[in-house]
Amino acid sequence: MGVNNLGYLKIVGKNNGFLGGFMITDDSGIPLEFKYTEPVVPSKIQEVIYGKALKKYIKEDVIIKSLLKEIRTIPSIIIVDDPSEIMEKDKIGKFPAVAIQKTSLPQLSSPGETQRVKDKEIIFQPYQDVTPIRIVFGVADPELQEKVLLIIEEISPKMDIVEPLERVEKALNLVWEKKD
Repeated sequence: MGVNNLGYLKIVGKNNGFLGGFMITDDSGIPLEFKYTEPVVPSKIQEVIYGKALKKYIKEDVIIKSLLKEIRTIPSIIIVDDPSEIMEKDKIGKFPAVAIQKTSLPQLSSPGETQRVKDKEIIFQPYQDVTPIRIVFGVADPELQEKVLLIIEEISPKMDIVEPLERVEKALNLVWEKKD
């Protein structure tokens, strides 16, 4: 199908602040690029002025936008672990985005099998001997969903598609430790 680089976006919150990381891997999970932000800690004035919109503003307008400006490698899709990061949209920046999570569901009958749960949610059985993964889309666009599923189906025999998110989170925690 072509070259499929995957973008893994993770934002962690700690000590009233946020830190974002973005890793792009090749289709076997080898990192091609990794960027992260400095911790963003809002002031008391910002907390008052932005109110409930502060968290969304910091994540989308400060962290995600700055990370996307820095990348040089174009991802086929962006993967997050929190569906709220992509709710009501199908893209992060100009890239297709999905939330992918491990499940404790029993394995589906065959690798590559899918089960539709909702119009924006699919259970997918990877090719490795693992439990199925949950894929959540921001919008119910069948064309986008099919495109993303084809990429995931092509890549899943080569790698655990969720595991790089764990690496990004560990790297961000190391950054926090250095700052403390």
